[in-house]
Amino acid sequence: MIYLDYNATTPLCDAAREAMLPYLDRHFGNPSSVHAAGREARAAIDNARDKLAALLHAKPHELIFTGGGTESCNLAVLGLARRASSKGGHIISNKAEHHAVLNAVEHLEKREGFEVTWLNISRDGIIDLNHLASAIRPETGLVSIMTANNETGVIQPMREISRICREGGVLLHSDMVQSFGKMPLVIPSDVEESRDATSKVTPRDPSTPKAFGAQDDIGSLFDAASFAAHKFYGPKGAGFLFAVVCQFSRSCLAARMRMSDDPEQKMSRQL
Repeated sequence: MIYLDYNATTPLCDAAREAMLPYLDRHFGNPSSVHAAGREARAAIDNARDKLAALLHAKPHELIFTGGGTESCNLAVLGLARRASSKGGHIISNKAEHHAVLNAVEHLEKREGFEVTWLNISRDGIIDLNHLASAIRPETGLVSIMTANNETGVIQPMREISRICREGGVLLHSDMVQSFGKMPLVIPSDVEESRDATSKVTPRDPSTPKAFGAQDDIGSLFDAASFAAHKFYGPKGAGFLFAVVCQFSRSCLAARMRMSDDPEQKMSRQL
């Protein structure tokens, strides 16, 4: 078979399979157990979290393992929106989001009384940045915009979106399921923020793209970001959420809602 649908999902790579096999067979301990088998399983989870944190320039305790991209998006959107509801219950997103985000936002709008501003999108699929800036108001608690679209491949100007949200004092979540492992975490702007001795903005040289370094870590751009392992040669049913702990209380994990086009996931459950 010739497989050409890698944007939908990827096969499990040999390295991931080999790393998983011992924990599907010999090392089956519960990571919450205090005995040796449990401690061994806990060490494996902590090691995986440390490696992911290093990739993202994040802190290990800012990563939450989930059952996939849908759960990661639901946790971020529902958790951050509810946490920020004291500001007035206003959310900003757009109709081009994956249904993992779109259905969560529509749930908040229709069932929990949140007000939603749906951003304008250009013919090229790019968010209207002027509309975003003008839509932010004192009641705005959350903006959720995906980094790369799973259907069209359109990449949003996340650095500019982050700057607008930071200036407006608004929490920002990004669905990064489609982009992680395929591109830099954030595509550099056409004009960088660095300035020369004359204080004029220095244009970026396209031949030398800016690296995603520690000075530009994921937490400086986003308050939360969602990921799914099956998009980059990992297993199905595994994902993770980056969330700045000061913005994302662990109490937000008390209620999780799964909402997607998959009928098996179109139900809510309480943990």
